[in-house]
Amino acid sequence: KATQGLANYIAREGASAKGVAVAYDSRRMSPEFARETALCLAANGIKAYIFPSLRPTPMLSFALRELGCTAGVVVTASHNPPE
Repeated sequence: KATQGLANYIAREGASAKGVAVAYDSRRMSPEFARETALCLAANGIKAYIFPSLRPTPMLSFALRELGCTAGVVVTASHNPPE
């Protein structure tokens, strides 16, 4: 739902052509969630640049500027305790 909301916002702002960079951390299932994020963006006509392996957040920040992306997503866990 979060990715679809981001896709809706990007489309509404007319920024779909710029693309979104997607990174992920070393937590369990992060690569799978990152792929799902990229697939959702692509299904909405938004180019997704996904890193082939885990990356730190500063590298995503660099990629945003280098690629001219409209947004970036880091798939990571919450710091809140599980309920």
